[in-house]
Amino acid sequence: MNELVRRPETYLNIDYKQRGLGTASCGPDTLEKYRIKPGTYRFRFRLRPYAVGQEKPEALARMRVR
Repeated sequence: MNELVRRPETYLNIDYKQRGLGTASCGPDTLEKYRIKPGTYRFRFRLRPYAVGQEKPEALARMRVR
């Protein structure tokens, strides 16, 4: 099957980082500049309802998170 089936729920995956292509399993490894180094990472994101035609998305994007 090659088509998505409509479902009532919505899934959202938020990734801080993603490793570039390449695993060295059957070809070259990921370039050094695209590898994720061990460490502590923090990031924030905000979800906000949006009403089409009532708000400008570019204005919402500029709002600072407190």
